[in-house]
Amino acid sequence: MASASGLSNIEKLTENNYELWKVHMKSVLVYNDLWQYVDGTEVKPNENAHDWIKKDSKALALINLSISHSQLNYVKKTETAKGAWDCLKGIFESKGPVRKATLYKQLLRMKKKANVTLTQHVNDFTSKAEQLEEAGIEIPDELLSIMLLNSLPEEYENFIVAIESRDDIPTLKVLKAKLKEEEETERSGCEDGQQERRVDGQRGHSSWEIFMEEPIRKPERWQCENKHTEI
Repeated sequence: MASASGLSNIEKLTENNYELWKVHMKSVLVYNDLWQYVDGTEVKPNENAHDWIKKDSKALALINLSISHSQLNYVKKTETAKGAWDCLKGIFESKGPVRKATLYKQLLRMKKKANVTLTQHVNDFTSKAEQLEEAGIEIPDELLSIMLLNSLPEEYENFIVAIESRDDIPTLKVLKAKLKEEEETERSGCEDGQQERRVDGQRGHSSWEIFMEEPIRKPERWQCENKHTEI
């Protein structure tokens, strides 16, 4: 892929990243002065259409090159850039029951991966919840917070227990802020060369402890694991 087109800077379309792909792909097409062939403002002339066909074909090629193999079947028979774009829009922006069920299952089964930062995971979770809302299903804020906590790996068990021990589950906005603080605390501790997160039995001030009126004391000695140094 030629970097001059801007394609090298975007992630290929998969079943899970359409909203982000759409924004990036539109930017690529605008950068290459081809978006007008996708949104339909540049209409194919009845005569002397050679230049239009050439540019529309280039726009279609850029779209196709930005789609993963698993999703390419949707557009392999389309003949214009607008046709391909509208086809993908109809599939990924559908508000039908199949689309709603798919998005809900993806959100419910979402788990933080080891190679993904906590911030990125929270952003991905939020994006999926917003897609579900756009499809016509709005999940209560408290339930979203519970689902986000459930998506965290075992190393965040103490954080989860601290949150769930409160009388009220925090709003998603508050929970996201506390998770960001937790990530920053972990990164800061590891970058400062701290091999242990407890010194003489006292752990540093993590966000979940500050969040609790009476912090939960842990007998174990917490250590900075390799996975946290990557966050």
